[in-house]
Amino acid sequence: MRKFIVLITMIITTTILAGCVNSDITLDVDKKGNASLTAQILSNDTLMKGINEDDLKQSYDSVEKITDDGKTGYRITKNLGNITNLDLKNNKDMSKYADIVDINTQNKFFYTIYDVNIKLKDYMKKNLSNEEMGILNLFGSNFDLNFHLNTPIKLINSNATTTSDKDGVYTYNWDFSLGNLENIQASAKIPNVTNILIVSIISIIVVIILAIFIIRKRKSGK
Repeated sequence: MRKFIVLITMIITTTILAGCVNSDITLDVDKKGNASLTAQILSNDTLMKGINEDDLKQSYDSVEKITDDGKTGYRITKNLGNITNLDLKNNKDMSKYADIVDINTQNKFFYTIYDVNIKLKDYMKKNLSNEEMGILNLFGSNFDLNFHLNTPIKLINSNATTTSDKDGVYTYNWDFSLGNLENIQASAKIPNVTNILIVSIISIIVVIILAIFIIRKRKSGK
């Protein structure tokens, strides 16, 4: 993920000279919790010539050169593994982004609520000077930064620009430019399958015991 940010930062630096940039970042999560991150970046040839394709291939699982609407660029993909194994604060690599990504959890018996806040706007304000922020506000509209989340779980809350669902997959879109960048917020309720199974089994046993009691009661009453 750090290399994604480095790549985006490099493009931001040259955007003023190179012109319009279209950037789409998509996080796909399947029903088993496996996640992959794909970034698609398009601009004119002047900017793309500054990106070394061989370096990208050494850093990412998949690198594809693309052309669309007179622009050229790359689609790069990184497999993140299973989201249940991601530990932001205790992971040496992920801990570098603890000031960007804030994850709070509420543990309930039947489920856990995850509240995620990706502090993009706050991060920019913290790391850029007033002069740099002024340049960003002036030229930022030329840089589209769109984030998409595809997940089998319906979020209980988000500040997504648009949402949709199809075939059991919920899609959340955050459509920004660097000129109107906002923080990304999303909350999800993840069922605690183990506890649900335990309660279900107990409930079934209680029903069976009650049924046996009723049968014996009726039998003794005859």
